Amino acid sequence: GTLGSTNDAGVYGAVGRLVALGVFAIEGVRLAIAPQISGALAEEDREGARLLYRVGTWWLMALSWPMYFTLATFGPVILSLFGSEFVRGQNALFVSSVAMLIGVGTGNVTVVLLMGGKSVWALANTTIALLVNVVLSILLIPPFGITGAAMAWGASIVVNNVVPLVQVWRLLGIDPFG
Repeated sequence: GTLGSTNDAGVYGAVGRLVALGVFAIEGVRLAIAPQISGALAEEDREGARLLYRVGTWWLMALSWPMYFTLATFGPVILSLFGSEFVRGQNALFVSSVAMLIGVGTGNVTVVLLMGGKSVWALANTTIALLVNVVLSILLIPPFGITGAAMAWGASIVVNNVVPLVQVWRLLGIDPFG
């Protein structure tokens, strides 16, 4: 709202709430797999942890991807339910939905990192993602408005998922793809 207008902030708020709907699936799967991954890693059962991570990622994708594809594809129609003035948030909704598709495609990667005893890495990753969001928001919101805000948020979502994905894959030998 400070870098744009209060009207933009309202439209962006609606976009953010729509995108946040997929978080319910992420949290549900996280609660289900975290203790199991922790147990597998404690027993040095990398294959078991990998299988849990892969199954959890599959469930996340099965539960969330249809919604994010729908939001990205039918954004103007969905936003018009809030009122005609909200349709101008369609680009922000598209960008945010694509970022979430990427984020969900990495599974609960931070959970794997945390359960693998790498909480300092998780903190560093989150700090980097926050810095990306703040810097890009300052740079992109003035010229691009809510689409710039979505680009900044989307970049931080991608960073906060892809960086730990590389860490988990390369350093712990666990990946979500199978």
